Amino acid sequence: MNTDALITYLTDYLNERDLKLISYSLMGSHLFHLANKNSDYDYLVTFAEPFDNYLSLNQPQSLTMIKFNNCDIQFMNIKRWFELAIKSNFTVLSSLYNPVYLSKELWIMKQDFSPKAVGHHLLGLINNPRQRSYMQFYSWLVLEYIIEHKVIPIHLYYQYLLANVSNLSLDEYDSISYALQDKKQGIKTVLYEPPVKYTHEFINTLPSVKVNINAWWLKFIKELK
Repeated sequence: MNTDALITYLTDYLNERDLKLISYSLMGSHLFHLANKNSDYDYLVTFAEPFDNYLSLNQPQSLTMIKFNNCDIQFMNIKRWFELAIKSNFTVLSSLYNPVYLSKELWIMKQDFSPKAVGHHLLGLINNPRQRSYMQFYSWLVLEYIIEHKVIPIHLYYQYLLANVSNLSLDEYDSISYALQDKKQGIKTVLYEPPVKYTHEFINTLPSVKVNINAWWLKFIKELK
């Protein structure tokens, strides 16, 4: 992937709409080292509107997903990004692991996300029957890491997570490992019975991080002036 060509394309695409590129990050199977030969590249692009737009009660502007060569590009208004960051949303957290471009105005760190809140989100992904099966297994693996270490993972690629989780039974380890290997080979695996040994009540025992992301949002939009 020619990153220079992509950043030029994105900058021009947003400038035509009077929007500013804030970040774009590699996401999905390539970020998790689960891509196979048929996998597209998934990117999350955050953008900002002009400063005055954020002082009104108007709905934040949104953009539909587009394709560029073999890339699927999803856009997210930076206001929405911050709203999800306050909830320690796993998708937003993931966008901080491999940013191809990151504006100087955006300085949030992975460690500022709450293990407890991320854990709740991951448990929801695991138990969602509409979720892609490999993401159920992968979410289970990330959740196991957070429960064991009580921190946000340093890396999100699955080999690192498997190597640093010791609380899984042999059957659990094999289930996750085989399912993720199937994903890398393009084989669909169905998680018939998501793990039920954890509950949201248990997740509440994980550490919480008290960071005033709302204050960061106010500082961020001031930088847009």
